[in-house]
Amino acid sequence: RGLWIVDGAFLLEAATMLGAGDQARNGVATELTHQQADGRIQVMANYWKENGIVLWTCVRHARLTQDKAWLESVWPKLERIAAFIQTLRRQTLSNASPLDDGLIPPGFPDGGIGGVRVEYTNVYWNLLGLRAFVEAARWLGRDDQAARWQKEYDDFLAAFARAARRDMRTDSHGKRYLPILMGGEADKELPQRAQWAFCHAVYPGEVFAKNDPLVAGNLAMLEATEREGMVYGTGWDAAGIWNYFASFYAHAWLWQGQGRKAAHALYA
Repeated sequence: RGLWIVDGAFLLEAATMLGAGDQARNGVATELTHQQADGRIQVMANYWKENGIVLWTCVRHARLTQDKAWLESVWPKLERIAAFIQTLRRQTLSNASPLDDGLIPPGFPDGGIGGVRVEYTNVYWNLLGLRAFVEAARWLGRDDQAARWQKEYDDFLAAFARAARRDMRTDSHGKRYLPILMGGEADKELPQRAQWAFCHAVYPGEVFAKNDPLVAGNLAMLEATEREGMVYGTGWDAAGIWNYFASFYAHAWLWQGQGRKAAHALYA
């Protein structure tokens, strides 16, 4: 049906953890064959998050295998991906919508929301990937490059913080949260809809500080929807449960130091 690079990221990670690092590397190499002339990774149109996902996947794979030489061998490709994320950010300053300025152009959210929308899932994953790229540059001793890209990441994160303050909402339980869609479109969707990428930004992305009120608010909003221990209505079925999301949700709680809550979600 299609190649879903975000699912591949976690499948390849699991395979590497289980000792199949060589086979997993073949999968990572396959992802890199989707790099275009302008540096982008593209399997699906307007799924801009593929760029951040592949950056994270390569860095995570190198860390798990402790193979700096391999990471150096693909580094030029990763540099081109990072540069394309920078290009995407510049495009937002001249496109039709002011809502995404400094972020990522409209794209396909996935996980419950379709179409090409002005939204945050692509923002979350490109932040996540760029952060991993900066950390990898430091790990390889590329300090000048790390410093340069750290400035880009900091500017990206600051643009996100400004947009998030603008787009915050309050749900019917009084919980403050950041919806996935920007602007007035957010009011047409359930608060919990397509929040998968937010969970990934918490972990494995580590984009937010542990005490960030945005994380606390979003998790409280999601928790308020739970039925039988799982978030209700976050995926494509507004009247159903997406059990895959329970893993993302549990990892976010665990990263917040809430191990018992994480275990409860996983058992559910």
